[in-house]
Amino acid sequence: MPTHPLWRPFALTDLEVDVVVTRLPPAKVVVVPYDDGWPEAYAQVERVVRGVLGDVVLAIEHTGSTSVPGLAAKPVVDVVLTVPDPDPAHEHDPQPRS
Repeated sequence: MPTHPLWRPFALTDLEVDVVVTRLPPAKVVVVPYDDGWPEAYAQVERVVRGVLGDVVLAIEHTGSTSVPGLAAKPVVDVVLTVPDPDPAHEHDPQPRS
């Protein structure tokens, strides 16, 4: 399958994890009214990420339904992070934290 030329090519042999496929029990999806605090929650994540990775960050974006003002959403702030190569990012903080 063709991919974007900037994407790192990979093969399944690159994965160093065992994969276990199980059925998850049905979960209730909770959608809540828009929360004016979601942009600040994203801004806080962005500050932490930029503080840890610095100039390695090429882009960081608030995505998903919580990024749309006024839209009801699942209360989870989604973030997309772009770095030149994910491997050197680990050099900045050998113990990533959530």
